[in-house]
Amino acid sequence: MSGSSSYARRHAAFALLFVATGCTSKVADVGDNHSGVTRDAGTPAQPIFFDASVEIGQRRIVQDGAIWAFTESSGRLFWVSSPPWVNGSPPLLDEYFLRSCSPLSCARTLRSLPLVPTDGAPFLVPNWLWANDTRLFWPDETGVSFCNRDECISVNHLGVDASSMGFAADENEAFFDGAAACDLDDCASTYRKLEPSLPTGEPPLDGSIVTALDEDYLYQYQFVGSRIVRFKKDGTGEVQVIARDQFDVPGIAVRDAHVYWTEYVSLGRLLRCPVTGCAGDPEVVASRLDHPTALALDADYVYFEEPDPPGSANSQLGTRHISKCAITGCVTPERLTENGALSAPFVDDRSIYFLGIDYIAAVSK
Repeated sequence: MSGSSSYARRHAAFALLFVATGCTSKVADVGDNHSGVTRDAGTPAQPIFFDASVEIGQRRIVQDGAIWAFTESSGRLFWVSSPPWVNGSPPLLDEYFLRSCSPLSCARTLRSLPLVPTDGAPFLVPNWLWANDTRLFWPDETGVSFCNRDECISVNHLGVDASSMGFAADENEAFFDGAAACDLDDCASTYRKLEPSLPTGEPPLDGSIVTALDEDYLYQYQFVGSRIVRFKKDGTGEVQVIARDQFDVPGIAVRDAHVYWTEYVSLGRLLRCPVTGCAGDPEVVASRLDHPTALALDADYVYFEEPDPPGSANSQLGTRHISKCAITGCVTPERLTENGALSAPFVDDRSIYFLGIDYIAAVSK
């Protein structure tokens, strides 16, 4: 699978909260609008599946009540869902599910894990997911839960709070806001601060806004100093500054010896540098973009999102559309989706996947 970094790490970078509007107490017909599926109180929520064999244009894969987080990893989709709100009332706390399936056979391969609150602790709705090649991670009441990506029979716990933008994990370690780490098999006794040395005159590292990783390094946008940096995952050695004077960076990704990021401004740019740092200014991949965010990469293209125009369907919820540009640069990016994306895009060998209001969809690359 192609991914957003050379180590194929993916995670949903937005906390997603959807309230189905215009709900009644019956199950609504699935029409063209898909503004929300409603149900009788007490009726178990069941996903609605669509034909995933269509390979031309945008297609829906599954519709599933209210979807709170979404990611993709190595041929499987993962999401957290609950029944939609009924007559303005939220679902019960024991009605959240962690679901997964293969995108080409979702109806036959669906797996569901009830997410039950811990006794005595306020229930935290999992609003982000992080997946690597073997494990899936999500926030819980007192830290981060994780399980085997393929089975998720036994759920483990990391007792460290983590933000959606600052958490990352490889096969052995978890990283928290770029400032600490622990071993997955024993987080309590291995928790440690990461304190790489700094070049002379360089301001100290603060908690990173966004973090990406490859096999050996963590990559971060540091608000203090307005810089893109990297340092070794074990905290040894010296911080390397990849680019300076970078502002409003909401997304960062790594692949094939380059770091990519966007500028979240009205005339934003998509930029890149070698992982060892730019000799001068960053290379401009695309320019004159409208608040671009949410990067995904494959071997040939970089995929990103821009806000839907005001007045378009569901634009008041912050929906976005997905475009692509060649990794070496483009004058006019190619728009791939209509309005409606509410999550970061995820890419495999066939498609780009994204989350809509109450559904997961794909568009052919």
